[in-house]
Amino acid sequence: MKKFITDERTDLQYELVGDYYLIAGEDGPEGIPIGIWGQRHLQYIRKHKDFSIPSC
Repeated sequence: MKKFITDERTDLQYELVGDYYLIAGEDGPEGIPIGIWGQRHLQYIRKHKDFSIPSC
């Protein structure tokens, strides 16, 4: 089996990992602005981050 294949319809390249073909390449680009609602959500998470586990 080929290590890499390319889908002509979508131009995506796939890499053979074990018995499966997974999309090859980098993850999404980093450093992209998340927009106003993403910023507000991030601000909310940082403000209300209480991830303590209550004792039973």
